[in-house]
Amino acid sequence: EITVTPEEKEEKTKRPYLQIAAAAAFLIATGFIADWKYGDEMETKNSLTDNKAEEFVIQEASFDLGVMPALTLELETEEIAPAGKYHIIAGAFRYEENAEKKMALLKEASYKPSRLGQNKYGLHQVAYFSTNDAQEALQKLREIRANDNEGAWLLVKNMK
Repeated sequence: EITVTPEEKEEKTKRPYLQIAAAAAFLIATGFIADWKYGDEMETKNSLTDNKAEEFVIQEASFDLGVMPALTLELETEEIAPAGKYHIIAGAFRYEENAEKKMALLKEASYKPSRLGQNKYGLHQVAYFSTNDAQEALQKLREIRANDNEGAWLLVKNMK
């Protein structure tokens, strides 16, 4: 007959705190090494940047431009609405460019046109002539209607 007896195994003492301590020591050492290498890299980059900044300062140049020629400016002046109460209107235009074209045409035709600005409808008004004398305004209006523009009309408004 065979007798079976269980073998007794040697019990190992479990010490998990030693494993945790070893892992922590490894991580801390790795962190210190990484920080040291990062510090070296940053120091190298900073020294390169400082060198480039010094080179930039050294490379600054100054120029002697000598005497500059006189500068002549031509300014566009806008026609100022004449002070007057009676205005013979050549046209009222939605677009300012069209008002400018009309002004040029009237100047070519020997008139002394003026821009009266925008009316309450947003139209740019151009006048053939402006005066404070009602009789003179009516006389000019008749002449303009007879010779140039049947659609001309009289605006009675103080422009100041």
